[in-house]
Amino acid sequence: MAQLFDYIVDSLEEYKYADDRSVALIGEIGYSGTLENLVAELDDGLNSRSIEFNGETLFAENALKCMILHPPRIIRSLVDYKTELDDKGKETTSAEELLRIAIKIGLDIYSLERFSASMELKAMAKEITKEHKDLWISRVHQSHELDTCCAMHSSYTRKCAYKMAQQANKGNILFISIGHGGTASGMDTFLKYSEICKPSDSHFYVARYSKRHKDGQPRLSETERNFLREKSSGKQIIIYDDVKSSGLTLEYAKKYFVENIFPGANIDTFYSYAARDVLSTDG
Repeated sequence: MAQLFDYIVDSLEEYKYADDRSVALIGEIGYSGTLENLVAELDDGLNSRSIEFNGETLFAENALKCMILHPPRIIRSLVDYKTELDDKGKETTSAEELLRIAIKIGLDIYSLERFSASMELKAMAKEITKEHKDLWISRVHQSHELDTCCAMHSSYTRKCAYKMAQQANKGNILFISIGHGGTASGMDTFLKYSEICKPSDSHFYVARYSKRHKDGQPRLSETERNFLREKSSGKQIIIYDDVKSSGLTLEYAKKYFVENIFPGANIDTFYSYAARDVLSTDG
């Protein structure tokens, strides 16, 4: 399985450390724009011209950055939109379906399945413009976080995936990534686990638990909680965050899932990168 993060891992060999190469390649991950902007830019990136050289497909730098950074930003937008609807006591089913579609698009892009991702992206955009016009023009903000950027390097996500394979005995997993910061590296880690273990029925999902949003617990609607209970059948449950600083985020997230969604379940927690700055936050 070709993977986007593996495609870029050796592109800047002049940097001694993996995290320095990651920062140099990805650069400034801060962003502010509308969902409409994100979808248009990502679609351009997916359909941009690539060339074949020595048996490898080569992408333009701007297209590559869009393919890396825009899928988790679109997921971020839908997670926040769904959470806002839930806070207002409104129906979230349609927004949750869009979120699942966005997650699939992100996983397809990270697997370098550009054609299917482009078709799915166009279909999702059509649905949003028809039924959720306020979402289409809503702004998406992402602050630059150095540790989040470093955690996206393929060497860290692959090491985490191998640890997960040992812990989960290479079986099916329900992989819940803590958003927003853990979405990008979480998708890559999940795909690497799938490549290593070839599970028959694993599932990836995102739960927002953000200090910046002052979330007291992972933000999941009742329908999402039921969805995750259904998906957990026969699977090892994994809670993932991209960066570990104090360790409290994963500790509190695990406590929430054990007490509210998976009572009595054995839940494992993983992260890809140990923070340079223990006070750093993401999402």
